[in-house]
Amino acid sequence: MIKLESQDELPRRFLAGADAIATAEQKIAALQQQITSLKTEGAEASEEIDRLKAERASAATYDEARELDERIDRQIWITQHAAAAIPGLELQLGAVRAAAQAAALVRHKGILVALYPKLKAALLAAVEAQEMVLAARETASKEIGEAVVSRNLPAIAYAGFLTRDLVVGIWQRENDRVIADLARTSKPAAIPAPVRAALPAPEQKANPIIAAPAPRPARVPRRDAFPIDDQHALVVFLNSGVDLQDGSIAGIGDEIALPAEQARQLVLRGAADYVQEKADG
Repeated sequence: MIKLESQDELPRRFLAGADAIATAEQKIAALQQQITSLKTEGAEASEEIDRLKAERASAATYDEARELDERIDRQIWITQHAAAAIPGLELQLGAVRAAAQAAALVRHKGILVALYPKLKAALLAAVEAQEMVLAARETASKEIGEAVVSRNLPAIAYAGFLTRDLVVGIWQRENDRVIADLARTSKPAAIPAPVRAALPAPEQKANPIIAAPAPRPARVPRRDAFPIDDQHALVVFLNSGVDLQDGSIAGIGDEIALPAEQARQLVLRGAADYVQEKADG
């Protein structure tokens, strides 16, 4: 399991960004508490207004009704105050959240920039080790023969895409460019804060009914007969997508008879392995 750097190993600017995010989370929690408190006060005041109005209607004297009017006016002020204060607090909350998100984005970009050289070094070391394994097998084949090697020595080369042209040529060039762009970008574009606006409710549309695609028939692996001469060899493919001379494309598990040199190159690349002739009986 890959372990990220400890806090002592990360650059100070990344830790400072984390502290800023923690402060923003405290502000967000405080604003949310204020909004919740105002909403609760407004709801309770509305219920109290209804109760006081019912009590006023049955007041015994005018003076008692006037006293209830003052209490009703007080509850009305509470509801109006809450309704006026909540939108401003919600806008502040959206702005703080947007700023915290932008700061977190800068921090995570910096972490990627710092980790990329380690990943690239590990992959390049793996490419060199893979090339040494392939070269060792090729040397053994030249010395004691391909057939002896295939029967007695395991093919330990990684059968995935661990080749210099892919790792160094494609992956490294693309990611060098991307990471360089990230390193040059000191601050991302500000994330706009949400703006309250009265928008109509979206029109409900029926979800279109999409017919399920017909199941694809299972692919039958190719099985060629074992060659009867020394000019050809039978190999089983470990990777898919290999173009063959007859225009077809090999799939994983296909056993195909090929010219001996072509078969040898595929085995050296880790794309295929030799199939041994089964003994009769």
